Amino acid sequence: GDDEEVTAQVMDISFPPAAPPNPDNISTQKLSCSLGRGRRSSIECGSHVVTLEGCGYKNGAIVALVTLSVRDVKSGAKVEVNQEITGAQMGDPEAVPWQTHLGLQLRVLSSNGENEAVVQCSPA
Repeated sequence: GDDEEVTAQVMDISFPPAAPPNPDNISTQKLSCSLGRGRRSSIECGSHVVTLEGCGYKNGAIVALVTLSVRDVKSGAKVEVNQEITGAQMGDPEAVPWQTHLGLQLRVLSSNGENEAVVQCSPA
Protein backbone atom coordinates (compact mmCIF):
# COMPACT_ATOMS: atom_id res chain seq x y z
CA GLY A 1 0.00 0.00 0.00
CA ASP A 2 0.88 3.63 0.31
CA ASP A 3 2.81 3.08 3.53
CA GLU A 4 5.52 1.10 1.75
CA GLU A 5 6.11 3.81 -0.83
CA VAL A 6 6.51 6.45 1.86
CA THR A 7 8.98 4.29 3.76
CA ALA A 8 11.03 3.69 0.62
CA GLN A 9 11.25 7.40 -0.11
CA VAL A 10 12.42 8.15 3.42
CA MET A 11 15.05 5.44 3.18
CA ASP A 12 16.34 6.84 -0.11
CA ILE A 13 16.97 10.15 1.61
CA SER A 14 18.43 8.75 4.80
CA PHE A 15 20.86 6.16 3.50
CA PRO A 16 23.26 6.17 0.57
CA PRO A 17 22.20 3.35 -1.72
CA ALA A 18 24.15 0.14 -1.30
CA ALA A 19 22.69 -1.36 -4.45
CA PRO A 20 24.03 -0.28 -7.84
CA PRO A 21 21.90 2.12 -9.83
CA ASN A 22 19.63 1.17 -12.70
CA PRO A 23 21.91 -0.04 -15.53
CA ASP A 24 19.89 2.05 -18.00
CA ASN A 25 20.77 5.15 -16.01
CA ILE A 26 24.55 4.74 -15.92
CA SER A 27 26.87 6.98 -17.90
CA THR A 28 30.41 5.70 -18.59
CA GLN A 29 32.92 8.44 -19.33
CA LYS A 30 36.62 8.64 -19.96
CA LEU A 31 38.43 11.52 -18.28
CA SER A 32 41.88 12.70 -19.23
CA CYS A 33 44.60 13.12 -16.61
CA SER A 34 47.15 14.60 -18.95
CA LEU A 35 45.71 18.02 -19.74
CA GLY A 36 47.98 21.01 -19.41
CA ARG A 37 48.59 22.94 -16.23
CA GLY A 38 45.45 24.48 -14.81
CA ARG A 39 43.15 22.52 -17.11
CA ARG A 40 40.84 19.81 -15.87
CA SER A 41 38.81 17.14 -17.59
CA SER A 42 35.19 17.16 -16.43
CA ILE A 43 31.87 15.59 -17.29
CA GLU A 44 28.28 16.53 -16.59
CA CYS A 45 26.10 13.93 -14.95
CA GLY A 46 22.56 15.12 -14.42
CA SER A 47 22.76 18.21 -12.20
CA HIS A 48 26.32 17.40 -11.14
CA VAL A 49 29.72 18.12 -12.64
CA VAL A 50 32.48 15.60 -12.01
CA THR A 51 36.00 16.92 -12.49
CA LEU A 52 39.17 14.86 -12.56
CA GLU A 53 41.59 16.63 -10.24
CA GLY A 54 44.46 14.19 -10.45
CA CYS A 55 45.78 10.68 -11.15
CA GLY A 56 48.64 8.80 -9.63
CA TYR A 57 49.91 5.64 -8.04
CA LYS A 58 50.68 4.47 -4.56
CA ASN A 59 52.37 1.35 -3.19
CA GLY A 60 54.66 1.08 -6.20
CA ALA A 61 51.93 1.24 -8.83
CA ILE A 62 49.91 -1.58 -7.26
CA VAL A 63 47.10 0.86 -6.56
CA ALA A 64 45.92 3.65 -8.84
CA LEU A 65 44.78 6.78 -7.04
CA VAL A 66 42.21 9.08 -8.63
CA THR A 67 41.10 12.40 -7.18
CA LEU A 68 37.73 13.72 -8.34
CA SER A 69 35.61 16.65 -7.33
CA VAL A 70 31.83 16.48 -7.48
CA ARG A 71 29.87 19.69 -7.71
CA ASP A 72 26.12 19.98 -7.33
CA VAL A 73 25.22 22.70 -9.83
CA LYS A 74 21.91 23.46 -8.14
CA SER A 75 23.23 24.02 -4.62
CA GLY A 76 26.81 24.93 -5.45
CA ALA A 77 28.06 22.33 -2.96
CA LYS A 78 31.33 20.61 -3.81
CA VAL A 79 33.18 17.62 -2.40
CA GLU A 80 36.52 16.07 -3.20
CA VAL A 81 36.72 12.31 -3.58
CA ASN A 82 39.86 10.19 -3.42
CA GLN A 83 39.29 6.82 -5.02
CA GLU A 84 41.78 3.96 -4.94
CA ILE A 85 41.51 1.18 -7.52
CA THR A 86 43.52 -2.02 -7.53
CA GLY A 87 44.52 -3.95 -10.62
CA ALA A 88 42.13 -6.71 -9.62
CA GLN A 89 39.23 -4.26 -9.47
CA MET A 90 40.09 -2.88 -12.89
CA GLY A 91 39.75 -6.38 -14.29
CA ASP A 92 36.36 -6.85 -12.63
CA PRO A 93 34.04 -3.83 -12.75
CA GLU A 94 31.55 -5.53 -10.44
CA ALA A 95 34.21 -5.48 -7.71
CA VAL A 96 34.18 -1.69 -7.66
CA PRO A 97 31.67 -0.32 -5.13
CA TRP A 98 29.34 2.54 -5.90
CA GLN A 99 29.61 5.64 -3.75
CA THR A 100 27.17 8.47 -3.23
CA HIS A 101 28.44 12.06 -3.16
CA LEU A 102 26.01 14.98 -2.91
CA GLY A 103 23.29 12.65 -4.15
CA LEU A 104 25.26 11.47 -7.19
CA GLN A 105 26.11 7.79 -7.53
CA LEU A 106 29.66 7.47 -8.77
CA ARG A 107 32.49 5.01 -9.16
CA VAL A 108 35.90 4.92 -10.82
CA LEU A 109 36.26 1.79 -12.94
CA SER A 110 39.88 2.13 -13.93
CA SER A 111 42.85 4.42 -14.23
CA ASN A 112 46.25 3.91 -15.75
CA GLY A 113 47.63 6.44 -13.28
CA GLU A 114 49.06 8.55 -16.07
CA ASN A 115 46.70 9.92 -18.66
CA GLU A 116 43.20 8.60 -18.23
CA ALA A 117 40.55 7.35 -15.86
CA VAL A 118 37.20 5.74 -16.62
CA VAL A 119 34.35 6.93 -14.44
CA GLN A 120 30.75 5.81 -14.19
CA CYS A 121 28.00 7.98 -12.78
CA SER A 122 24.27 7.71 -12.46
CA PRO A 123 22.27 10.95 -12.64
CA ALA A 124 19.98 11.30 -9.68
